[in-house]
Amino acid sequence: MGTIIIGALDASSTNSLVSKTLRKIKLAKQAASQIALLPDKQISRMLLRLAQRIEQKSAEILAANKKDVIKMDEEDPKLPRLLLDKKKIHDIADG
Repeated sequence: MGTIIIGALDASSTNSLVSKTLRKIKLAKQAASQIALLPDKQISRMLLRLAQRIEQKSAEILAANKKDVIKMDEEDPKLPRLLLDKKKIHDIADG
């Protein structure tokens, strides 16, 4: 595994990434507020469908995760927590 070089990102790339992330956070907060108003039964059905979708997409999730962790320093203490496998994907879906 290689070491990611943060310095490779220029200021505009970093600002763009931060801006995109903040927009996504705002949308997630809005969605959470709307979901909180739904009946419990509907929320449960939604969560079940999300869990099923996570299981269905596990191969894609694992492939994307592999691309991300390859960029990390092998000595990074976060690496073991961020490295996914089929069991971790199942545990995420199982909640």
